[in-house]
Amino acid sequence: MDAILHTAWFPVAKLIAVPVGLYLLWKAKERVPRVKYYASVPFLAYSALMAYHLYLFFTGYGA
Repeated sequence: MDAILHTAWFPVAKLIAVPVGLYLLWKAKERVPRVKYYASVPFLAYSALMAYHLYLFFTGYGA
């Protein structure tokens, strides 16, 4: 990630890596039941953050 930190690819990589990681963690809950509790907090936090970013985008924040 350090190689792309100050490029346009960093947000793209981040927007792909985080949901994929959360998805894999969520799928692991079927094999390890306690992962369900560990996966819920970051999943809900990331979902709330994405909803907030979409709100800012559609309301024209900073325009």
